[in-house]
Amino acid sequence: MKNEIKIEILEPVLSNIDDMSETAKPLIYSAKMDQQYGYTDDYFAKGHWLLKIWQTSVAIFSWLCVIVPSFITIETFLAHITKGKRGHAFWTYSEGTNEIWFLIYLLLFAASITLIYATSMTIIQNFRREGTIEKWPTFDSIDDISKKKLSDNFMNKRFGSRALRHNVRYFEVQPEQNLADNELPDYLKVDRG
Repeated sequence: MKNEIKIEILEPVLSNIDDMSETAKPLIYSAKMDQQYGYTDDYFAKGHWLLKIWQTSVAIFSWLCVIVPSFITIETFLAHITKGKRGHAFWTYSEGTNEIWFLIYLLLFAASITLIYATSMTIIQNFRREGTIEKWPTFDSIDDISKKKLSDNFMNKRFGSRALRHNVRYFEVQPEQNLADNELPDYLKVDRG
């Protein structure tokens, strides 16, 4: 029995796809077409006034829940520190001011630890970067692009056009089409320029 290539075409594919005009090219599925690079929000779209009013009122109420207690706490603490010369004392018990002093000391300690950690990690990473740049191989992107074109041409000659290969469900490779060991890497190392 003779080996035959069985091809089931999902879409019509033309052999000279690059020579065609943009309007006549067949549609070829690409995963990049399905990528979404952003999102939509009805709040910023035209209309949707009830949604805008509701979300704006919730945001304003939430900010008031943060600002009003902060204002009361700061004013009371300021009145305690200045002995009533500035600010307004909304409460007079000492537990609140002791807790504020504790939070101030805790935040200063956390900020100092964060500063020490960030500074030391920056210095360590700078030393690592300086040592790595000298040893790390650099890549020639122009050479990579030309190798990709060469490999695409090689595959097109061996197995048919990319559009044909990507729009079939079943593609059988003939024994004479199989790649030998290191055939493609050897082909790409050849200087074609």
